[in-house]
Amino acid sequence: MDAQIVALVSFDLDDLEAAIAELDARYLAGEASPHATTWSAVTDSFAALNRREHPSTTHNWVNVDHRQGTSFAPGEMTAYIRAAWNLEQEVKIYVEAVHGLSDGAAFLTSVTKGVSREGFGAEWRSVHVLAFEGRMTSRCELFEEADIVTALARFEQLSRPVPRLENAASRMYERLQAHYAAHDWAAISEMLSEDHYSDDRRALVGNGIQHGRDTVIENLRTVVDVGVTQATSHTVATRGGRLALTLARYSRSDEEPPAFHVDYLQLIELGADERITALVAFDLDRLDDAYEELDARYLAGEAEPYARVWQIGMETLGELNRHQPGPRIAELMFTDYRHIGFRSGDFGRAVEELWELVPEARYRMTEVYALDAHASVFKVVIEGTDVHGNELQWPRVSLLSVGREWTRLEIYEEEDVDAALARFEDLRPEARRLENAASRMVEQFLSDFAVRDWDAMAELLADDVSSDDRRRTVNAGIRRGRDVEMDNWRATAEVWTTDVGSTVLATRGERLVLFRFTFASQEALPESFQAVALAVVEVNTNHRATAIVVFELDDFESAFAELDARYLAGEAAAYANAWSVITNAIAAHNRREVAATTPDAVSFDHRRVASFAPGQGVDYLRAGWDLDQTLNLYIETAHRLNNLGAVFTWAGYGASHEGFQAEWRGVNLMTVDGEMVDRSEVFDEADLDAALAQFDQLSRRAPRPENAASHAYDRFRTYFAARDWAAMAELLTPDTSVDDHRRVVNAEIRRGRDVEIANMQAFADIGAKTSTATVLATRGERLVLCRSCISSEDHQQSGGFRIEMLIVVETRADERILARVAYDPDDVDAALAELDARYLAGEAAVHARTWSVIAGSYAALNRREPPLTKPDCVYGDHRRETAFGPGDLTAYFGAGWTSDQDINVYVEQVHRLESRGAVITYAAHETREGFDAEWRGVAVLTVDGDLIDRCEVFDDADARAALARFEELSRSARLDNAASRVCERYLAHYAARDWDAVAEILAQDFCSDDRRRVVSAGFRHGRDAQVANMQAFAALAIARVTAISIATRGERLVLQRVSFSDPDQTADPFLAERLGVGEINAAGRIAAFVSFDPDALDTAIAELDARYLAGEAAAYARTWSVFARAATNRHEALPTTPDCVTIDHRLRATLDAEGLTAYVHASWELTPDLRVYVESVHRLSALGAVVTHASRGTSHDDFDAEWRQITLLTVEGDLGNHCEIFDEADLDTALARFEELSADASGQGN
Repeated sequence: MDAQIVALVSFDLDDLEAAIAELDARYLAGEASPHATTWSAVTDSFAALNRREHPSTTHNWVNVDHRQGTSFAPGEMTAYIRAAWNLEQEVKIYVEAVHGLSDGAAFLTSVTKGVSREGFGAEWRSVHVLAFEGRMTSRCELFEEADIVTALARFEQLSRPVPRLENAASRMYERLQAHYAAHDWAAISEMLSEDHYSDDRRALVGNGIQHGRDTVIENLRTVVDVGVTQATSHTVATRGGRLALTLARYSRSDEEPPAFHVDYLQLIELGADERITALVAFDLDRLDDAYEELDARYLAGEAEPYARVWQIGMETLGELNRHQPGPRIAELMFTDYRHIGFRSGDFGRAVEELWELVPEARYRMTEVYALDAHASVFKVVIEGTDVHGNELQWPRVSLLSVGREWTRLEIYEEEDVDAALARFEDLRPEARRLENAASRMVEQFLSDFAVRDWDAMAELLADDVSSDDRRRTVNAGIRRGRDVEMDNWRATAEVWTTDVGSTVLATRGERLVLFRFTFASQEALPESFQAVALAVVEVNTNHRATAIVVFELDDFESAFAELDARYLAGEAAAYANAWSVITNAIAAHNRREVAATTPDAVSFDHRRVASFAPGQGVDYLRAGWDLDQTLNLYIETAHRLNNLGAVFTWAGYGASHEGFQAEWRGVNLMTVDGEMVDRSEVFDEADLDAALAQFDQLSRRAPRPENAASHAYDRFRTYFAARDWAAMAELLTPDTSVDDHRRVVNAEIRRGRDVEIANMQAFADIGAKTSTATVLATRGERLVLCRSCISSEDHQQSGGFRIEMLIVVETRADERILARVAYDPDDVDAALAELDARYLAGEAAVHARTWSVIAGSYAALNRREPPLTKPDCVYGDHRRETAFGPGDLTAYFGAGWTSDQDINVYVEQVHRLESRGAVITYAAHETREGFDAEWRGVAVLTVDGDLIDRCEVFDDADARAALARFEELSRSARLDNAASRVCERYLAHYAARDWDAVAEILAQDFCSDDRRRVVSAGFRHGRDAQVANMQAFAALAIARVTAISIATRGERLVLQRVSFSDPDQTADPFLAERLGVGEINAAGRIAAFVSFDPDALDTAIAELDARYLAGEAAAYARTWSVFARAATNRHEALPTTPDCVTIDHRLRATLDAEGLTAYVHASWELTPDLRVYVESVHRLSALGAVVTHASRGTSHDDFDAEWRQITLLTVEGDLGNHCEIFDEADLDTALARFEELSADASGQGN
């Protein structure tokens, strides 16, 4: 440039605005043109201020005043500006100088001139650092003129290019919002997965869980109809490629800042098809909850194989956010690579100093750059307000590496992501070294041999060490003893060099290793030669060699057979069956035979380049054999072994039919059932941790059901294998029968013990060698359904056979086999029908109606028909991953029927059966688009008439919780009176949102009295007020209110534990809980409800008793006052007459001749916190009463106990004079006794 003047533009002195506009226009056309958007945003903002309009800002814009004597607190600039306008100040502002301009940031000095309404004129300057998103201001920081250097540093920091936080999920959501703005509903529909669901957890406007993309689009259309047409989002955090957390805004198109808008946190999850499968919404103040959900979904999905590393990171952040140093922070090794960082090792001190400076500091992980089994790299932003009121934010990149017993944290500058990722790769461990205690002993032994340290070598040998050389040519036979072995090694040293090569081929446990070793001669070439062999070495618990067995190099099979035989006899002895089945499966593969598998065996290939689809593992093997591939496998090492199965690394070597030589490795998870494999899952070698995690999960599952009938059938098969016909005959009843329903082999019915023994002997004569069985279902103790197989030893060869069938086995009370019924392997429905029919005719006969309803419901499901349920049936899903919400079970199954799902479900085991219902374990199998899956669960089912009125589902490992829930429901059913039934109908009407019915069930003068300490609503009078209150609950998305009866009094009073919940909230569905006393009037309408805190049981019982005394018990007030006055919970015994009679009828009587008072005092001594209350009143008269007492307490040994008893008490004046105690089940006996005493008293009165 030649620095010549090219233009002059003149303006009047009072036309400053026009001059500034000209200046800015020429700047925009010239030097500012590379950053035109930024400069236009600057001029727009200043022009807006001069028009007394608020500049265009992002909804989360940051504003900070760094000047001395700041004019506004962080975030309050808008309020400050409006306050100035309200004071009628004449203020004009313009840019005096531009110090820096970039894409997205500006650094400038402004001049503000103003005249107050009193006529006082002023002028001041400020330095601005501004940041923009498009043409909206996202940050404004003000500095003193003298602090221009500080401002420059801040501008440079903001001007650095920061990669946009995004991933596939956030980009997909931005596209969805763009289509929303364009009203392109078809495009949105394409972006949502078929099984999409939305979960709105916002407190006031949340809709809970809604399934289906049509529902989403309908909701969006509704929002558009009210004028909300604009949608924007800002990504807050990402996890992998499929999860993002965004700050979403939906607004009207008005340009004024006060325009209507809704801001909330939106979590987006993509499915495997890259479509949005879930949207979860949170209120802005629930950021912690949103992060928790984001991390939970990440852990359940992409991060699952690296759960240990991820969990440690989450636990560390948890300690930081709680401001409570815990074990994670304490154990951290720490290195800070930032330009100005903390001294290495001072992490604990550093964070505590930060907490003092920023008391509310929060650590947010916004982005994960890398995650593997050894480490993770992620960005953390620390944000908060310091003690001086300044809003602060520090981003940094962290690398967390995790070892077996250590954790290291390394911190980098925000822009040094590449350095952190390079370090991440440097820390990546090499392939796991194959070693154990035995291999380390051998390595040390050979090292000592290299230096001829005979004493050290001898120290590594057990006194009774044996060496067995089984090579064909140089077979040295068996040598025993340390000295003999050392003599052999000294002789070896005279022939061979000190350089002995060794390679670990396989290990078993800690005490066994298989080596390939090489000795070279000391002679010069060409006479030199080598000796190469295989050796199995076993060490004892002191890590000294006890056995060495040497094989030829090509005798792999013998070497591995020796290795596994010793493993079975030693460390694997406790799991001998599982390991034998697995090694036999590998041996069968190497013979090009299919291993023995259960008919319902499953197979999965988790490798990144999978070779077979789920369930097609056997077909894959056969296809390889058909192509003349020769692949021999051996187990390299066992990582986990128990009775269920094992996780092991295998190695394979062989050649394709084209002659290509190759070697493979992988990890296999294999489980067994009896003598057969029932599951095989293949993983990449690097994914050992994922295989171990899957195995641990499978190991935690409930075991296969068993009962007396399954044990009897096990003995039957064992006797057959041993050909012990006498024992088999003893196991069968004389009239035992076999009914064969198979279509082809149908032998009809055989009867009699001798006939069946002859039949089994005939099987043995044709070569039947083994019989196996997998339990599919049990009923009670006397019935079992098995998938059975009987086969010849050479069943894979020509002439061999293998017969599979389903068989129902029934035993008598003495555990002898009464009947067996056989079906084809695919005729499961018929076999289950037979099982249930026999159950109904036997152990379930006393509860026949109940079981018929339950069995019929499962049969209906398998016919794709709705289960037999009442219209108001209550549903609950307590599983960790819920599949349906309240009331949605039928819809859930219906969705499966309308798709291409094929789901078969049956009752596997009956844990409890009563007239009220049952607790069962169910098993389900699903086939969909070639995908096979199986799962189990536990269901609590209750029956009313011929229909199911309640279904609650639990994980299969939670049978105890299900049984406890059933007991709770059964107890509530026992506490049934008119009041409890009316309250139940009331809640059913609420669930249906039938407000007319809700009003009808309330008395006109209904009164609600809320006595809770914190959230008390006080008194509410009138039916209309209560209906309005319940409608407000419904508007808050409280989808369900349930009540469990705790105590009753007469027919008109009930005490219940009331739970308010939103089951759509999967993390924590329970919102609130209270105790409530409900009272109905003579017309059967609810007249009063009194609420108490959940822990205020004593107060609630007192209210219940007071109302009882004033109502139904009024005629017998003196009698009931004696009961109510018995202050057992204050450790005051019931006052009795001197000659009070006490009798304990319980099976385990504890009340002795010393009387009631001594018994009560002994109970207090045993359980100091004993709480006792009257649960229900069965009889009440002037003579006395019969009640059920409920007691709960904790012993000195911390043993929690809860029990019930029936108490019969008669009174004389204000004292008890006769007390009899009965077991809870003996209520009828107690009532009969009371009638007897009443008759005696009446006779004496006459």
